[in-house]
Amino acid sequence: ISECLVGSEMCIRDRRYGTVRRFGYYLLPLLLGVADAVRQVLNYYKVRNPGTLLDHWLIMTAGTQPYQPNTLHSYNFPTIWLIMQAFMLLVVNGYTSGDLEEHGSVMIVKSRSRAGWWLSKCVWCMFSTLLAYVIYYIPMFLIFAWRGIPMKMHLTKRLVTTSVEGFLNWKTADVCAVVLFIPVAVMMFLCLLQMLLEVVWSPAVAIILLLVIQGISAYKQSVFLWGNWGIPVRMLKTPIGYIGNLRCSIAGIIVCIVIGTILFKRRDLLFKE
Repeated sequence: ISECLVGSEMCIRDRRYGTVRRFGYYLLPLLLGVADAVRQVLNYYKVRNPGTLLDHWLIMTAGTQPYQPNTLHSYNFPTIWLIMQAFMLLVVNGYTSGDLEEHGSVMIVKSRSRAGWWLSKCVWCMFSTLLAYVIYYIPMFLIFAWRGIPMKMHLTKRLVTTSVEGFLNWKTADVCAVVLFIPVAVMMFLCLLQMLLEVVWSPAVAIILLLVIQGISAYKQSVFLWGNWGIPVRMLKTPIGYIGNLRCSIAGIIVCIVIGTILFKRRDLLFKE
């Protein structure tokens, strides 16, 4: 019981210091959400055929196709997508390594569990990622409702001539998974990976390394480039299917948690005796 109480105390502490006192970082996805929703309305809203919430949600988060050499198709770099990746990573960047240097040893001694401290940070990281996505989507709901877009979760012919027209043949539940669950799962994996890298190296190295890989993913589609896992338009043509992308993300989350737990059981690797 005492261990559960200490674990609960660590989680509450992470919410206070990692979320409430760092709430300024959440303004980044909020501002991007406003800009992205306004851009979506200006570019795709039509009075005669306003579409539905799911139509615009899918178009807004679609991303772009990978670079295809020797073709007549022009390549559009997914700038908004990459900015969003950077903002989401910045939300959690630096907190875990900073807390480890300042108060980590005290909390680990108090809890008598190095693994417990790490698991608490993993819970905080996934919670923060989910919260950042909720904050990003709030302006979308408000602006779409203000413009009179029906708040319905089904696709219409509004998608015709867009890059995601192929989703018209998909079931609504599958499309919801593509726009809602999979991108969040992928970002949880990336944020956990960043957190793991920052306690081994540094926050700057972690975020730069991940953004470089995300930048490569923007150009090239490959199962081994995890940035592609969360781009909806690329799920139309993926060798492992969108369910495979989700499975890879969940597997990545588990691997990060397990490796971090193993590392934190080796005190001499992360602490000076």
